[in-house]
Amino acid sequence: MCSDMTAFMTDHDEEEQGGEEQGRKMNHSLLRKRTARLAAVQCAYARMIIPNARKEMLIEWQYTQTDETASLPAKPQQTLLRAVFVGTEDMREAIDQRAEEILTERWMSGRMPKVMRALLRCERWVLALAMR
Repeated sequence: MCSDMTAFMTDHDEEEQGGEEQGRKMNHSLLRKRTARLAAVQCAYARMIIPNARKEMLIEWQYTQTDETASLPAKPQQTLLRAVFVGTEDMREAIDQRAEEILTERWMSGRMPKVMRALLRCERWVLALAMR
């Protein structure tokens, strides 16, 4: 998992420095990693809507979508999807507690839409990993 996270951070930097914004076609590996991060957020959001949903079921749902039903641009890189979603879920209480400490009374996480909270949870987990 650590090597996947290292690859994630490296590829993320490459996306920011070039990628699709400059008219270059993103390579398939980067697209699958980008899709894995998006899929992890979708899993986190689904878990907020259906709290008793099993993590593995949500991951499998993201990975097995067919081209006709897929809401993702490519098949997600499964190891990265699993690492981000499971890591976020495992650290959810600590992530949420830290967010509450940082946010002001006027912008409490309870007032945020669930999809935004899911995105922030996943990104906080990734950032915490990057700071190690």
